[in-house]
Amino acid sequence: ARLRKEKSDGWLVAAHGALAVRVSRAQLARALSILDALLIACETRGWKVAADLPWPPRRSTMGTFWYPSTGNWMNELPKERLAETGVIIRKQFVSFAVTESGRDAPPTPADIRAWRKTYPYGTGGPPPRSVPGGELLLEIHSHPWVTTRRNFRDTEKKRLEDQLTAGIVGCVRMAAGLRSHALKEALERRQE
Repeated sequence: ARLRKEKSDGWLVAAHGALAVRVSRAQLARALSILDALLIACETRGWKVAADLPWPPRRSTMGTFWYPSTGNWMNELPKERLAETGVIIRKQFVSFAVTESGRDAPPTPADIRAWRKTYPYGTGGPPPRSVPGGELLLEIHSHPWVTTRRNFRDTEKKRLEDQLTAGIVGCVRMAAGLRSHALKEALERRQE
């Protein structure tokens, strides 16, 4: 309902506390039906679904923590947090989002004016702007210590709707990798 009220012609980006969707108005209904199917599949398996990434329980020795939805090491949470959706599998939070691929488009006259105002002596011009490309993508947010398939996209042979089982398997593998890494770290701390 929030996304339908937006007046943007480009990306519709959900606010914090809502489902993680970043799509155009043309792909909104399809993206929401894909997320609905994913959430129903998770809940039927007894996994808790959350729209808020829990605070990381531990920090590294450097005082930082890994924040999956941004894919960076951070000292503190961002002030304006984006929407997050995730599932808790065996006490591990696996974050995912449905996004639409982008393509480069030439800057608008307004972009050029704003760039010239900011950089009056600059050469060239503003970089191309990203506009929706029409291809949906399911992203399982990565973690530096877990290697598994994280991106599922529309292809000529298979639409994203036909790959949801593989998406669920990817979430399970990510949770298993996070769990094994947490156990390995706990053993190392005990030995120290």
